[in-house]
Amino acid sequence: MGLARKFIAQLDALKASGDPLDLEKAEAAAFELDYSLDALNGAIAKAREGARPKRRGLAAQARMAAGLAGMLDQWYTYKARRSGMAMSRIVSNYNSAIGAYNRARRG
Repeated sequence: MGLARKFIAQLDALKASGDPLDLEKAEAAAFELDYSLDALNGAIAKAREGARPKRRGLAAQARMAAGLAGMLDQWYTYKARRSGMAMSRIVSNYNSAIGAYNRARRG
């Protein structure tokens, strides 16, 4: 979730400044998040193959991954259209991912 927080911080900087450099930094943070999301999805798939994992924790991890993927989808929409709605959906997906993360930690 640290990379998701980093991405959100870059978006906050971008909203505050509108500086193209902040757009590049946000893009770099999105790339890092996307890369880590691939690893998370791989770990979830591997856990599903194993011997009866904690279903609640695994489902929460899958919801967290879906929230993070939704963030990235909205980021690409934002980049293409500069849509304020996409920016608010990024935050909504982030909040959803945080909730799922907290549920996963409780197991």
